[in-house]
Amino acid sequence: MQQNLGLSPQQTEKVRVINQRSVAAVENARARNRNDPGKLKGLVENVGESRLAALKDVLTPAQFDKYQRKREEKMGVPNVQGVQGNAAPGLGGNE
Repeated sequence: MQQNLGLSPQQTEKVRVINQRSVAAVENARARNRNDPGKLKGLVENVGESRLAALKDVLTPAQFDKYQRKREEKMGVPNVQGVQGNAAPGLGGNE
């Protein structure tokens, strides 16, 4: 992340702290809610959203955009161009 985004030493340290806090929060949520998958899923999603908000505050807009693109690629999220492709069969278009 440091090299890919060109983080400064100060940014690197802030990102490290954000990541450590996020990991600890997820581990805590898993320990407390292992028998309630629905609640656990919501808590993990909240941690992820909080982490992204914290990263957005630390990174420049260009760094955050690049981070988001790489994150989406890694997670297999289709990009906007892929979503705007042809309509699925039977859902409109010129058939």
